[in-house]
Amino acid sequence: MRVGVVVAAQEFLEARRPALKLEIDFGPKRFGPFVSEVLVLGAYDSAGEVVLLAPDLDVAPGSRIG
Repeated sequence: MRVGVVVAAQEFLEARRPALKLEIDFGPKRFGPFVSEVLVLGAYDSAGEVVLLAPDLDVAPGSRIG
């Protein structure tokens, strides 16, 4: 797993459930020309909204998670 920065998000209207299309910066590393399957981790808050998980300190995009 690697750290990425969400640089753009748009509604994915074709999805059956509410979803977003995310553009994620992984630094200089390439994970294919465009289509990449990634896992974005988040947790639900008390209002039922998703809060994305993030490192406590700033790290470079593409850094390995250990």
